[in-house]
Amino acid sequence: MGFYRPLVQLKLNRFVNQLVLGRIGKPEETNHVRREERGSKLEGKRNKTLVHHVDLNAPMFFRPKLSAHHKANSASGMHVNDECKVKFMELKAKRTYRYIVFKIDEKAQEVQIEKLGNPQETYDDFTNSIPENECRYAIYDFDFTTEDNCQKSKIYFIAWSPDTSRVRSKMLYASSKDRFKREMDGIQVELQATDPSEMSLDIIKERALSSQRIRCMYDCDYLCLRIVRDAMLPQYTNPILGKAQLSVIKAWKEEKITKVTSKTQKKLHEISGWENKKTRKIESQLASLQRKMDSKKMEEAEKLRSKKAAVHAKAQEKKAKVQTRRAQEILHAEEEAARLQATGQIPNKSSCGCF
Repeated sequence: MGFYRPLVQLKLNRFVNQLVLGRIGKPEETNHVRREERGSKLEGKRNKTLVHHVDLNAPMFFRPKLSAHHKANSASGMHVNDECKVKFMELKAKRTYRYIVFKIDEKAQEVQIEKLGNPQETYDDFTNSIPENECRYAIYDFDFTTEDNCQKSKIYFIAWSPDTSRVRSKMLYASSKDRFKREMDGIQVELQATDPSEMSLDIIKERALSSQRIRCMYDCDYLCLRIVRDAMLPQYTNPILGKAQLSVIKAWKEEKITKVTSKTQKKLHEISGWENKKTRKIESQLASLQRKMDSKKMEEAEKLRSKKAAVHAKAQEKKAKVQTRRAQEILHAEEEAARLQATGQIPNKSSCGCF
Protein backbone atom coordinates (compact mmCIF):
# COMPACT_ATOMS: atom_id res chain seq x y z
CA MET A 1 0.00 0.00 0.00
CA GLY A 2 2.94 2.35 0.64
CA PHE A 3 3.90 1.98 -3.03
CA TYR A 4 0.63 3.54 -4.25
CA ARG A 5 0.52 6.37 -1.69
CA PRO A 6 2.43 9.00 -3.83
CA LEU A 7 0.23 8.24 -6.83
CA VAL A 8 -2.96 8.70 -4.78
CA GLN A 9 -1.61 11.95 -3.33
CA LEU A 10 -0.82 13.27 -6.84
CA LYS A 11 -4.33 12.52 -8.13
CA LEU A 12 -5.82 14.12 -5.02
CA ASN A 13 -3.79 17.32 -5.63
CA ARG A 14 -4.97 17.46 -9.27
CA PHE A 15 -8.58 17.05 -8.15
CA VAL A 16 -8.25 19.94 -5.66
CA ASN A 17 -6.68 22.21 -8.31
CA GLN A 18 -9.48 21.49 -10.78
CA LEU A 19 -12.07 22.13 -8.10
CA VAL A 20 -10.54 25.53 -7.30
CA LEU A 21 -10.34 26.51 -10.99
CA GLY A 22 -13.96 25.56 -11.56
CA ARG A 23 -13.23 22.75 -14.03
CA ILE A 24 -15.10 20.02 -12.21
CA GLY A 25 -18.37 19.14 -13.91
CA LYS A 26 -17.18 20.12 -17.42
CA PRO A 27 -16.45 16.87 -19.29
CA GLU A 28 -16.52 18.60 -22.70
CA GLU A 29 -13.24 20.38 -21.93
CA THR A 30 -10.34 18.61 -23.63
CA ASN A 31 -6.61 18.60 -23.15
CA HIS A 32 -6.29 20.62 -26.35
CA VAL A 33 -8.24 23.48 -24.79
CA ARG A 34 -6.09 23.35 -21.68
CA ARG A 35 -2.92 23.46 -23.79
CA GLU A 36 -4.25 26.59 -25.54
CA GLU A 37 -4.87 28.23 -22.16
CA ARG A 38 -1.36 27.39 -21.00
CA GLY A 39 0.04 28.76 -24.26
CA SER A 40 -1.84 32.04 -23.83
CA LYS A 41 -0.52 32.38 -20.28
CA LEU A 42 3.06 31.85 -21.45
CA GLU A 43 2.54 34.39 -24.21
CA GLY A 44 1.34 36.91 -21.67
CA LYS A 45 4.45 36.34 -19.55
CA ARG A 46 6.72 36.97 -22.54
CA ASN A 47 5.17 40.40 -23.10
CA LYS A 48 7.19 43.26 -21.67
CA THR A 49 4.14 44.93 -20.18
CA LEU A 50 2.28 43.30 -17.31
CA VAL A 51 -0.55 41.17 -18.78
CA HIS A 52 -2.97 39.27 -16.55
CA HIS A 53 -4.47 36.10 -17.97
CA VAL A 54 -8.08 35.90 -16.73
CA ASP A 55 -9.79 32.51 -16.87
CA LEU A 56 -13.46 33.26 -17.47
CA ASN A 57 -14.38 29.76 -16.29
CA ALA A 58 -12.76 30.32 -12.91
CA PRO A 59 -14.75 31.46 -9.85
CA MET A 60 -15.03 35.23 -9.33
CA PHE A 61 -12.86 35.17 -6.19
CA PHE A 62 -10.04 33.56 -8.20
CA ARG A 63 -9.88 36.15 -11.03
CA PRO A 64 -7.17 38.81 -10.71
CA LYS A 65 -8.20 42.46 -10.89
CA LEU A 66 -6.53 45.02 -13.13
CA SER A 67 -5.49 48.15 -11.28
CA ALA A 68 -5.91 51.67 -12.64
CA HIS A 69 -2.13 51.91 -13.01
CA HIS A 70 -2.07 49.00 -15.51
CA LYS A 71 -4.99 50.51 -17.43
CA ALA A 72 -3.19 53.83 -17.75
CA ASN A 73 0.00 52.17 -19.00
CA SER A 74 -1.81 50.60 -21.95
CA ALA A 75 -1.04 53.78 -23.94
CA SER A 76 1.79 56.30 -23.81
CA GLY A 77 0.94 59.05 -21.36
CA MET A 78 -2.10 59.76 -19.26
CA HIS A 79 -5.60 59.71 -20.72
CA VAL A 80 -7.04 63.17 -21.42
CA ASN A 81 -10.57 63.74 -20.16
CA ASP A 82 -13.09 64.63 -22.88
CA GLU A 83 -14.06 67.81 -21.05
CA CYS A 84 -10.50 69.09 -21.55
CA LYS A 85 -10.85 68.79 -25.33
CA VAL A 86 -14.27 70.46 -25.36
CA LYS A 87 -13.11 73.45 -23.30
CA PHE A 88 -9.96 73.81 -25.41
CA MET A 89 -12.05 73.93 -28.60
CA GLU A 90 -14.23 76.62 -27.01
CA LEU A 91 -11.13 78.64 -26.15
CA LYS A 92 -9.73 78.27 -29.65
CA ALA A 93 -12.90 78.81 -31.70
CA LYS A 94 -15.17 80.98 -29.52
CA ARG A 95 -12.54 82.49 -27.19
CA THR A 96 -14.81 81.75 -24.25
CA TYR A 97 -11.87 81.51 -21.83
CA ARG A 98 -8.58 83.34 -21.41
CA TYR A 99 -6.73 80.35 -20.00
CA ILE A 100 -7.20 76.76 -18.83
CA VAL A 101 -5.14 75.06 -16.12
CA PHE A 102 -4.91 71.25 -16.22
CA LYS A 103 -3.74 68.77 -13.60
CA ILE A 104 -3.12 65.01 -13.56
CA ASP A 105 -5.37 63.12 -11.16
CA GLU A 106 -3.25 60.15 -10.11
CA LYS A 107 -6.23 58.30 -8.64
CA ALA A 108 -8.35 58.63 -11.79
CA GLN A 109 -5.23 58.25 -13.99
CA GLU A 110 -6.22 61.06 -16.38
CA VAL A 111 -5.69 64.74 -17.14
CA GLN A 112 -8.48 66.94 -15.78
CA ILE A 113 -9.38 70.64 -15.75
CA GLU A 114 -8.41 72.48 -12.58
CA LYS A 115 -9.42 76.05 -13.41
CA LEU A 116 -11.00 78.06 -16.24
CA GLY A 117 -10.09 81.73 -16.67
CA ASN A 118 -12.60 84.32 -17.87
CA PRO A 119 -11.71 86.45 -20.92
CA GLN A 120 -11.43 89.55 -18.67
CA GLU A 121 -8.67 88.05 -16.50
CA THR A 122 -5.06 89.21 -16.92
CA TYR A 123 -1.78 87.35 -17.21
CA ASP A 124 -1.09 87.98 -13.52
CA ASP A 125 -4.35 86.21 -12.66
CA PHE A 126 -3.17 83.30 -14.78
CA THR A 127 0.24 83.01 -13.06
CA ASN A 128 -1.41 83.26 -9.62
CA SER A 129 -3.69 80.34 -10.47
CA ILE A 130 -0.72 77.97 -10.98
CA PRO A 131 0.58 76.27 -7.80
CA GLU A 132 4.09 77.26 -6.83
CA ASN A 133 5.36 73.79 -5.88
CA GLU A 134 3.28 71.49 -8.10
CA CYS A 135 3.47 70.59 -11.80
CA ARG A 136 0.70 71.69 -14.14
CA TYR A 137 -0.24 72.02 -17.82
CA ALA A 138 -1.74 75.31 -19.00
CA ILE A 139 -3.22 76.80 -22.17
CA TYR A 140 -3.17 80.60 -22.51
CA ASP A 141 -4.70 82.74 -25.28
CA PHE A 142 -2.29 85.67 -25.57
CA ASP A 143 -3.30 88.88 -27.40
CA PHE A 144 -0.57 91.19 -28.62
CA THR A 145 0.14 94.00 -31.07
CA THR A 146 2.69 93.46 -33.83
CA GLU A 147 5.31 95.94 -34.99
CA ASP A 148 2.91 96.90 -37.79
CA ASN A 149 0.23 97.81 -35.21
CA CYS A 150 -1.91 94.77 -36.00
CA GLN A 151 -3.86 92.85 -33.38
CA LYS A 152 -2.86 89.17 -33.24
CA SER A 153 -3.23 86.26 -30.83
CA LYS A 154 -1.23 83.13 -30.09
CA ILE A 155 -2.30 80.01 -28.19
CA TYR A 156 0.45 79.05 -25.74
CA PHE A 157 1.02 75.67 -24.16
CA ILE A 158 2.96 76.03 -20.89
CA ALA A 159 4.42 73.00 -19.12
CA TRP A 160 5.06 74.11 -15.54
CA SER A 161 7.51 71.83 -13.69
CA PRO A 162 9.16 73.58 -10.72
CA ASP A 163 12.27 72.16 -9.10
CA THR A 164 10.51 72.02 -5.74
CA SER A 165 7.85 69.58 -6.98
CA ARG A 166 7.95 65.82 -6.37
CA VAL A 167 10.18 63.73 -8.63
CA ARG A 168 7.31 61.33 -9.39
CA SER A 169 5.13 64.25 -10.43
CA LYS A 170 7.84 65.60 -12.75
CA MET A 171 8.23 62.22 -14.45
CA LEU A 172 4.46 61.80 -14.77
CA TYR A 173 3.94 65.19 -16.41
CA ALA A 174 6.98 64.79 -18.67
CA SER A 175 5.86 61.37 -19.96
CA SER A 176 2.29 62.58 -20.64
CA LYS A 177 3.17 65.88 -22.33
CA ASP A 178 3.42 64.58 -25.90
CA ARG A 179 0.08 62.80 -25.74
CA PHE A 180 -1.58 65.88 -24.21
CA LYS A 181 -0.26 68.09 -27.04
CA ARG A 182 -1.54 65.65 -29.65
CA GLU A 183 -5.00 65.78 -28.10
CA MET A 184 -4.99 69.62 -28.04
CA ASP A 185 -4.80 70.31 -31.77
CA GLY A 186 -4.16 74.00 -32.37
CA ILE A 187 -1.27 74.86 -30.03
CA GLN A 188 0.95 77.49 -31.66
CA VAL A 189 3.74 78.15 -29.15
CA GLU A 190 5.18 75.81 -26.51
CA LEU A 191 6.96 76.99 -23.37
CA GLN A 192 8.72 74.86 -20.74
CA ALA A 193 9.16 76.62 -17.39
CA THR A 194 10.80 75.55 -14.14
CA ASP A 195 10.95 79.02 -12.61
CA PRO A 196 8.48 81.97 -12.71
CA SER A 197 11.08 84.07 -14.52
CA GLU A 198 11.01 81.63 -17.46
CA MET A 199 7.31 82.33 -18.10
CA SER A 200 7.20 86.06 -17.43
CA LEU A 201 5.10 88.37 -19.57
CA ASP A 202 8.20 89.76 -21.32
CA ILE A 203 9.24 86.28 -22.47
CA ILE A 204 5.68 85.56 -23.66
CA LYS A 205 5.66 88.78 -25.70
CA GLU A 206 9.13 88.16 -27.15
CA ARG A 207 8.20 84.63 -28.27
CA ALA A 208 5.00 85.90 -29.89
CA LEU A 209 6.74 88.75 -31.74
CA SER A 210 9.58 86.48 -32.82
CA SER A 211 7.23 83.92 -34.38
CA GLN A 212 5.25 86.74 -36.01
CA ARG A 213 8.40 88.24 -37.55
CA ILE A 214 9.34 84.88 -39.05
CA ARG A 215 5.84 84.50 -40.47
CA CYS A 216 5.84 88.01 -41.97
CA MET A 217 9.29 87.42 -43.50
CA TYR A 218 8.07 84.24 -45.16
CA ASP A 219 4.84 85.89 -46.40
CA CYS A 220 6.74 88.84 -47.90
CA ASP A 221 9.25 86.60 -49.70
CA TYR A 222 6.49 84.39 -51.05
CA LEU A 223 4.45 87.42 -52.20
CA CYS A 224 7.44 88.89 -54.06
CA LEU A 225 8.12 85.58 -55.78
CA ARG A 226 4.49 85.30 -56.87
CA ILE A 227 4.52 88.86 -58.26
CA VAL A 228 7.57 88.01 -60.37
CA ARG A 229 5.93 84.78 -61.50
CA ASP A 230 2.69 86.53 -62.48
CA ALA A 231 4.66 89.10 -64.48
CA MET A 232 6.43 86.35 -66.44
CA LEU A 233 3.40 84.13 -67.09
CA PRO A 234 1.83 86.07 -70.04
CA GLN A 235 4.77 85.26 -72.31
CA TYR A 236 4.17 81.53 -71.79
CA THR A 237 0.62 81.28 -73.11
CA ASN A 238 -0.31 78.78 -75.81
CA PRO A 239 -4.06 78.51 -76.56
CA ILE A 240 -3.72 75.47 -78.86
CA LEU A 241 -3.00 72.92 -76.13
CA GLY A 242 -5.60 70.20 -75.58
CA LYS A 243 -7.21 69.12 -72.33
CA ALA A 244 -5.05 66.00 -72.08
CA GLN A 245 -1.82 68.00 -72.35
CA LEU A 246 -3.04 70.55 -69.83
CA SER A 247 -3.99 67.81 -67.37
CA VAL A 248 -0.53 66.20 -67.74
CA ILE A 249 1.18 69.53 -67.05
CA LYS A 250 -1.10 70.19 -64.09
CA ALA A 251 -0.39 66.75 -62.62
CA TRP A 252 3.34 67.30 -63.06
CA LYS A 253 3.13 70.66 -61.29
CA GLU A 254 1.12 69.24 -58.40
CA GLU A 255 3.60 66.42 -57.94
CA LYS A 256 6.48 68.88 -57.88
CA ILE A 257 4.71 70.97 -55.25
CA THR A 258 3.97 67.84 -53.18
CA LYS A 259 7.62 66.77 -53.29
CA VAL A 260 8.81 70.24 -52.28
CA THR A 261 6.29 70.37 -49.42
CA SER A 262 7.34 66.92 -48.17
CA LYS A 263 10.99 67.91 -48.31
CA THR A 264 10.23 71.10 -46.42
CA GLN A 265 8.31 69.25 -43.70
CA LYS A 266 11.23 66.85 -43.28
CA LYS A 267 13.67 69.73 -42.91
CA LEU A 268 11.41 71.48 -40.41
CA HIS A 269 11.11 68.25 -38.42
CA GLU A 270 14.91 67.89 -38.34
CA ILE A 271 15.30 71.48 -37.15
CA SER A 272 12.66 71.00 -34.46
CA GLY A 273 14.39 67.82 -33.30
CA TRP A 274 17.71 69.66 -33.16
CA GLU A 275 16.09 72.49 -31.20
CA ASN A 276 14.41 70.10 -28.75
CA LYS A 277 17.65 68.17 -28.21
CA LYS A 278 19.61 71.33 -27.52
CA THR A 279 16.84 72.69 -25.30
CA ARG A 280 16.65 69.49 -23.23
CA LYS A 281 20.40 69.52 -22.75
CA ILE A 282 20.38 73.14 -21.64
CA GLU A 283 17.42 72.55 -19.35
CA SER A 284 19.22 69.65 -17.70
CA GLN A 285 22.21 71.90 -17.16
CA LEU A 286 19.91 74.51 -15.64
CA ALA A 287 18.42 71.92 -13.29
CA SER A 288 21.84 70.78 -12.11
CA LEU A 289 22.92 74.37 -11.57
CA GLN A 290 19.83 75.12 -9.52
CA ARG A 291 20.65 72.21 -7.20
CA LYS A 292 24.01 73.72 -6.37
CA MET A 293 24.21 76.33 -3.64
CA ASP A 294 27.19 78.38 -4.69
CA SER A 295 27.62 82.09 -5.29
CA LYS A 296 27.82 81.84 -9.08
CA LYS A 297 24.50 80.05 -9.50
CA MET A 298 22.43 82.96 -10.81
CA GLU A 299 25.16 84.25 -13.12
CA GLU A 300 25.68 80.89 -14.85
CA ALA A 301 21.94 80.30 -15.10
CA GLU A 302 21.46 83.63 -16.87
CA LYS A 303 24.16 82.72 -19.39
CA LEU A 304 22.46 79.43 -20.14
CA ARG A 305 19.08 81.13 -20.56
CA SER A 306 20.55 83.53 -23.09
CA LYS A 307 22.17 80.58 -24.85
CA LYS A 308 18.81 78.83 -24.94
CA ALA A 309 17.22 81.94 -26.44
CA ALA A 310 19.99 82.09 -29.04
CA VAL A 311 19.37 78.45 -29.99
CA HIS A 312 15.67 79.18 -30.41
CA ALA A 313 16.38 82.26 -32.54
CA LYS A 314 18.79 80.28 -34.73
CA ALA A 315 16.22 77.53 -35.17
CA GLN A 316 13.60 80.09 -36.19
CA GLU A 317 16.04 81.57 -38.71
CA LYS A 318 16.73 78.13 -40.21
CA LYS A 319 13.01 77.43 -40.47
CA ALA A 320 12.51 80.74 -42.29
CA LYS A 321 15.23 79.82 -44.79
CA VAL A 322 13.64 76.44 -45.42
CA GLN A 323 10.24 78.05 -45.97
CA THR A 324 11.75 80.56 -48.39
CA ARG A 325 13.47 77.74 -50.28
CA ARG A 326 10.15 75.95 -50.53
CA ALA A 327 8.51 79.06 -52.01
CA GLN A 328 11.32 79.35 -54.57
CA GLU A 329 11.02 75.72 -55.64
CA ILE A 330 7.22 75.98 -55.93
CA LEU A 331 7.64 79.09 -58.06
CA HIS A 332 10.18 77.28 -60.24
CA ALA A 333 7.77 74.36 -60.69
CA GLU A 334 4.94 76.73 -61.67
CA GLU A 335 7.17 78.57 -64.15
CA GLU A 336 8.34 75.28 -65.67
CA ALA A 337 4.74 74.12 -65.96
CA ALA A 338 3.80 77.40 -67.67
CA ARG A 339 6.71 77.02 -70.10
CA LEU A 340 5.69 73.48 -70.93
CA GLN A 341 2.14 74.68 -71.44
CA ALA A 342 3.32 77.40 -73.80
CA THR A 343 5.59 75.17 -75.86
CA GLY A 344 3.31 72.16 -75.87
CA GLN A 345 5.99 69.87 -74.48
CA ILE A 346 5.23 67.00 -72.14
CA PRO A 347 7.41 66.41 -69.06
CA ASN A 348 9.57 63.32 -69.42
CA LYS A 349 9.33 60.40 -67.03
CA SER A 350 12.58 61.31 -65.25
CA SER A 351 11.13 64.65 -64.09
CA CYS A 352 7.66 63.33 -63.32
CA GLY A 353 7.14 60.15 -61.35
CA CYS A 354 3.35 60.01 -61.76
CA PHE A 355 3.42 58.10 -65.06
